[in-house]
Amino acid sequence: MATDPRVALVTAAAGAGIGAAVARRLAQDGLDVVVTDAHERRCLEFAEMLADEVGREVSAHQLDVTDHDQVHAVISEVVTVKGGLDVLVNNAGWSRIEPVARMSMETWHRCLDADLTGTFMCMRYALPAMIARGYGSIINISSTAAWEMSTEHGAAYSAAKAGVLALTRVAAAENGVHGVRVNAVAPGLIYNDFLRRIYPQEFFDSYLSGKAILGRMGRPDDVASMVSFLASDEASYVTGEVFTVSGLGSLAHTNDVARHDSGAVRRLRRAGAVVVGKTNVSEFCQSATTDNLLGPDTANPFDPSRTAGGSSGGAAASVASGTCTVGLGSDGGGSIRIPASFCGLVGFKPTYGTIDDAGGFQAFSPFISAGPLARCVADARCFHSVLSADGAGTGDSPVGPGPRRVAWCPKPEGRPIDADVGDVVATAATQLAACGHDVSPVELDLGGWEKIFGPLVLAEEGERRGHLLRGPHELTWYHRRSLMAAEQLDPGVLTAARSAVAEYRERVDRYFCDYDVIATPATATTAFELGCRPTAIAGEPVARLWGAFPFAVPFNISGHPAVVLPAGFVDGLPVAIQLVGRCGADTELLSLAEQLEAGLDVRPFARLAPRL
Repeated sequence: MATDPRVALVTAAAGAGIGAAVARRLAQDGLDVVVTDAHERRCLEFAEMLADEVGREVSAHQLDVTDHDQVHAVISEVVTVKGGLDVLVNNAGWSRIEPVARMSMETWHRCLDADLTGTFMCMRYALPAMIARGYGSIINISSTAAWEMSTEHGAAYSAAKAGVLALTRVAAAENGVHGVRVNAVAPGLIYNDFLRRIYPQEFFDSYLSGKAILGRMGRPDDVASMVSFLASDEASYVTGEVFTVSGLGSLAHTNDVARHDSGAVRRLRRAGAVVVGKTNVSEFCQSATTDNLLGPDTANPFDPSRTAGGSSGGAAASVASGTCTVGLGSDGGGSIRIPASFCGLVGFKPTYGTIDDAGGFQAFSPFISAGPLARCVADARCFHSVLSADGAGTGDSPVGPGPRRVAWCPKPEGRPIDADVGDVVATAATQLAACGHDVSPVELDLGGWEKIFGPLVLAEEGERRGHLLRGPHELTWYHRRSLMAAEQLDPGVLTAARSAVAEYRERVDRYFCDYDVIATPATATTAFELGCRPTAIAGEPVARLWGAFPFAVPFNISGHPAVVLPAGFVDGLPVAIQLVGRCGADTELLSLAEQLEAGLDVRPFARLAPRL
């Protein structure tokens, strides 16, 4: 139970940057703030100034976080005098940039003592008080230096900040059961008077000209806003997370905070949805695995050594792990269906052009649609009814579908598929027949999609984000390679791709003269190990780019609605079947999916729940 008002202690709070901004914001939020700093006079002066600003007393304590005895004494006194400690913000740090080959042991130890050991000691003595009362929020200030490959930060600082992230996650896992949340905020370049004194102006001019997408530096208040959220009860179901105060899965957008909701999010909020946060994506959504330079790859809740898929892998992992009920994704090339398949979810790509997402992220424009990732078809239907503005969030009542003609294609284009995955999906297709539908094995002519999809996506990326090649060190290898390929794109190839879209859509549409639904595997494999895309499946070589998931993009190009749902497991990992319907028949497709879901009765989360 929290104190009233809640008590917050902020380390290194009396300087010119993040600590002061955080202390001020928490005081404005109504918390009883305790400011600490290694410089006693500066700490007292800042506390007095802050007290004048908020109109109430602000406590101050000198605190050197590298002094074990002082940390213990200060935190013990705060707990005794204030009656508890509800929020701890570990902001103290130190840095000196020296090359590894010439780094002194004094630099190494001083940096780790201040940045990592100091954070540990503050947590060590704050946690017992929080655990005893079953309430607490710890926010550790890390840095994007924890994972950037750069000489700008120095090895000691980068190593210490990486350690802070590991410490955060382990402490979150240990203490969630006690009602204590532990999260980290990893700022990029945050402009303040201290940095202005140690870096030349040319450093900031270079950043503004090549990297500052919003045309400005990050500010301490930007970080304070995120800390304010994590300290509040609005984040009561958020723990073990790292927040970069950024967007679009790219270092090029570090410190960007969206000013407005997109059209899809606005409709969800109006319908009463509680948006708990943004989740991780691949850089500019350009990969079917969720890896970028902002932080660790997004892992799969069923096996954290494996990928969650992408590009909406953060949303999929969040829903699968129970962090939220349903996730909003966007599917321009399987970016909803691939992670849904890998994470045991229902993922739905609506008919192209039926979901208005004005103001949303711009990419894959000829193919993309916003849609849900959910634990069951009923939740996906409710979510879709809001996105399509046809049901105000009530969801269409499920209509038991009459007999449907189903075209079952076990290996589209003859592409290889893992034998065990194929068996699981084939069993699911048999269940369709058991539900009374006419299931016919067919071969689908879906070839040619790569010659359409690749050029059109590259051309748009080059037009919208080609300027980012001026700062290539901030880009992932895959997005850098895409932008370079866009520069070399043959105009004739692009023209041919544009001309081929209509013919491809007509070709797929013709199958729906004879069939109501197409059924295929969702992916060719289960979730693979992080960073290890398969290059061979079932003994046959496959392209690293699309080999594991070649069955999604054809229906982005054709525009047809497609849903994936759990079909079973292979070695404890989810396997999914994909159902594709006529354009505009989204509701009918979801009804069929719900009927199949009931017949299969897979229940993937009954397996996952004991691990969470």
